[in-house]
Amino acid sequence: MIKQLTALLLLLGFQAQSATLLETYQSALKHNPDYQISITEENISKQQVGGTRSKLLPSTNISAGVSNSRESLNATSSSSHNYGITLSQPLFDLSKWYALTQSQLEYRLSILKQQDAQQTLRLNIIKDYLHAAQDKAQLAIEKQQLEQAEAFVQIARERYQAGEVTIVDVETAQTSLSSSKVQYIQAQAQLRISMSNLSATVGQPINSVSELSRNSLAPVGLPELDSWLSLAQDNSSSLLQARTSVKISEAVLTRTQSEYYPTISANAGYTRNGGNGNTETNDLNAGLSLSMPLDLNGSIGYDKARDQFELQKSRQQLQKAQLEITKQIQGSYYLLQGQLQQLRSQQQTVRYSQSLLKHQLSNYQAGRTTATDLDDAHTKLFKNKQDLLKMLYDTWISLSTLQQQAGTLKLPQLTQLSKELN
Repeated sequence: MIKQLTALLLLLGFQAQSATLLETYQSALKHNPDYQISITEENISKQQVGGTRSKLLPSTNISAGVSNSRESLNATSSSSHNYGITLSQPLFDLSKWYALTQSQLEYRLSILKQQDAQQTLRLNIIKDYLHAAQDKAQLAIEKQQLEQAEAFVQIARERYQAGEVTIVDVETAQTSLSSSKVQYIQAQAQLRISMSNLSATVGQPINSVSELSRNSLAPVGLPELDSWLSLAQDNSSSLLQARTSVKISEAVLTRTQSEYYPTISANAGYTRNGGNGNTETNDLNAGLSLSMPLDLNGSIGYDKARDQFELQKSRQQLQKAQLEITKQIQGSYYLLQGQLQQLRSQQQTVRYSQSLLKHQLSNYQAGRTTATDLDDAHTKLFKNKQDLLKMLYDTWISLSTLQQQAGTLKLPQLTQLSKELN
């Protein structure tokens, strides 16, 4: 999918740095607080499953005691001791089984949330990384424009000293140079801001980023909209979470309904008593206990009605999530489709601007045009380069956003993009 984009930077003249997107992402996995929180929440949910399951297993208690007493101060003291062990095992308790099912579904939901947090982290890293890379490339453009403006000032001065132009040409070139210096300073500041934002997302300082490669990629067709919608139905994090929430609500309702059923448990115990030479006694007991809820106060009925509404709400939220993801996929798809078309047109515009500047420079040196015309051609070229640069990086971000919405922004996609950035 990524190969559908054309790396148009051949016209822009940038050089890549050693830092990679993949390394930045791997660092974020270790230091990003939001992602670490999602892992902790998954671990908490996993422990809850174990705690719920343990309620279905036998429970054992051990007891021991000792006492010492006398009838008066001068009387001989008497002592006694006892110890015992009891074992209890639920034989029939539907509510505990449904509680286990509920906790397992909640654990599944926590896994989905952790996966969603991971995909969100990938997208945020890609956005911040590409914004920083774009600003770095923008700084390179501003540097080129500044150097060219300095060259134009030198040409204007030489022609003025030769009596070929007036002082107006020199002042025009100097004005353009001053403007280029301001833009260069602004680009430096913007790059610092972008690097700071990237560092905040990662959770530790990042000092350098890589720009997109110069090499052109063979363009391929953008998959149809229906393909993206189909992928989203099977992989979208929001849809998967909404479906799991419906299952959880169903489990909660079933658990509440099971409270109308009786519970049966088995109990067994052993106790030993003795002391001061008295005959020790050994007691062994075993039995079954049955409990039948009557719900005279209607508490189970109220809980059931509440859980029915919760289930209805979960289903409504699932329907809302389906509509929302369809809307997001369609919007992102049409945006990306338009950006790809604009990229091709802007590429031609930059080439025409390069040719125009080349001809205007020749004409100016031959005295067939003015410094104002040369300055206009110079400004248009770098403005078109800046627009092309922004379109290119925005397109990569739009593609990553579409992949994240469809649930397919995974490590292979990030790794492939990282390679394009080297």
